[in-house]
Parts: sequence; C-alpha cells; structure tokens
Amino acid sequence: MQLKYINAFCIITKANKEINFFREHFDWDTVAGKSENTMIPDHMMKKLFTSYKKVFIWLDSDIPGINAQAKYIEKYPNLIPIIYPSYVTQKDVTDRYCYMKSISMQQAALEEIKTLVIK
Repeated sequence: MQLKYINAFCIITKANKEINFFREHFDWDTVAGKSENTMIPDHMMKKLFTSYKKVFIWLDSDIPGINAQAKYIEKYPNLIPIIYPSYVTQKDVTDRYCYMKSISMQQAALEEIKTLVIK
C-alpha cells in the first residue's frame, strides 16, 4: 500500500495489479485486501474514510467479486461502488485495458475508466 493522501478519493480494489495499474495510468490512491474475500481491516477502513472525501470500491464483475463488493457495502454503506456497464465482458479493469489495447483502443479504455470514477 502506497497512499499519498493527496487525492479526494481512494479506490478499494482486489489485487496489486490493479493498484499498480491505477497508479501508473492515473496516479490514484488504491488499496486492496490480501484477497478479494479477505476484507481490509476495520482500522484501515476508518483511516480511509477519515483521509478521503470519497472511498470507492471496484471489485471484479464476476460472482465472487459481486458478492465481495456487496459484503463490503453492507458493512460500510458509505462506500461508493463502481461497476462496469453490462456490455463490458472483461471481469476487471486490467483485463479490460488489455483487451482494448489489443484492438488499439487503450486510450478509449483509459477514458472509460476515468469516466466511471470521476463522473
């Protein structure tokens, strides 16, 4: 976890690959639990809520990810969920970016992500 605490928001995601992706492409603060089903400890969640105006959660769009995201939101109702539109078939942000890059649309993928977070 490498938080700068300078952004107005933080994103909870599922893995280090997403943390690295968001830092590389957007310089956004992002955290993840040890796994999608291992929630971030309460003391860290409290730190996120006191340090950021908004805390988003963006887990995979498959059944385990949807269930884990629902569990987080049940425990922390002030989390703001981010969900890809139904036309996106990839399960996470890095898979989506790799697919879009394979058809020379990586910039469109980045704009799509930015729109989902900063709308």
